[in-house]
Amino acid sequence: MQQSARLLTGFGASAQVLTLPRTVLRALLWFRLRFVAVSTVALLIASGGASGYLGGSQRPAARDGQPVSKQSATAPAETTPPQVSTKATGSPPTATPQARLRAQRLAARKAKATYEIARFTRELAEIAVEEYEAVNYPMDLASLEGEIQLAKSDVTRAEDRVKWARRMFEKGYVSQAQKTAEELALQKARFALEQAQSRREVLVKYSKGKTIKELRSAVEKARSDERAKQAACEVEQLKEIELESQLNLRKN
Repeated sequence: MQQSARLLTGFGASAQVLTLPRTVLRALLWFRLRFVAVSTVALLIASGGASGYLGGSQRPAARDGQPVSKQSATAPAETTPPQVSTKATGSPPTATPQARLRAQRLAARKAKATYEIARFTRELAEIAVEEYEAVNYPMDLASLEGEIQLAKSDVTRAEDRVKWARRMFEKGYVSQAQKTAEELALQKARFALEQAQSRREVLVKYSKGKTIKELRSAVEKARSDERAKQAACEVEQLKEIELESQLNLRKN
């Protein structure tokens, strides 16, 4: 009976709690939330103060009343790396006697080839003089002589036609215009003859001498260049012989 009464009493108490007003429950919940928030803020403040105290305790002491900055205290001292000299030391390596001999042989061959080119140039210049005197000038002169002969023939025919036109005009068989046309043709033929004779005179008296002079001047220039190239070739060949003799002496 007593146990049953206790059960009923506990049940009755639980029922009373459950029947509390909702406003009371809300007040209790709000009180707990405020307590948690205040405790959290206090914990954060306490941790921040401790870290500031620890950081301040690790700063180095000021010297002569001057505060030492955190960056200068914590940053490591920068050291300037030693400058390495980029200048080459010592004298440049010298070529071996064999290498100098090979280089000199190539220089001698090049000088000889240059000399041969100068010699061929001089020969071509001499050939040009001979060619003009023996071939080109006679051909030009013959061509002008042929033009002169043709022009003379044209003048002769034109003169005959003019004579014929004048006789026919006197007899009334040819008009004035036709007679005038034949006379103009004669003047044209005579002018062509004078032009051909003038070109022949210019060729013989002026062009021939001027052309031969220019060609011979080119020959003299080519000869001078040939002599200079020949002398340079001989110098390079002497250098080659000297290096060969020195190398042979070292071997012996």
